[in-house]
Amino acid sequence: MSWNESEFFEARRAIFDVARAMLVGELSYLEGARTIVERWSAARLADFDPDLLPLIGVVSETDALPLGKERAHWQTAALQPEIDSKEIWARRLCEAHCKSLVNRLRAVIEPKAIAREVLCEYRDTFIELAKR
Repeated sequence: MSWNESEFFEARRAIFDVARAMLVGELSYLEGARTIVERWSAARLADFDPDLLPLIGVVSETDALPLGKERAHWQTAALQPEIDSKEIWARRLCEAHCKSLVNRLRAVIEPKAIAREVLCEYRDTFIELAKR
């Protein structure tokens, strides 16, 4: 695997992991959107991808808010209501797109799991056909 292929795979893996973490509540949608947008070009996904555009919108609308490590340097108590409100908005806007990203990238990230599911799904069909 060349360096570029490795970078490509790692970027897609990062996007997959971040989108999944957002969906299960392990990562905020505001922080996750920033990470996905940062990794997008390295993953070589289309610039006008319909799953990217809402995430870019979230980043654009919230770029002034201190998130992650930045929060340690800010008095965030006054900003917390706005952060909470934007988080709810971002979740509503991006949840379906994160699900789409997870489903799309899963084939690249977890090919063995998908192959196993397909084989298990068709196993019963093969057994029934063999009995005839």
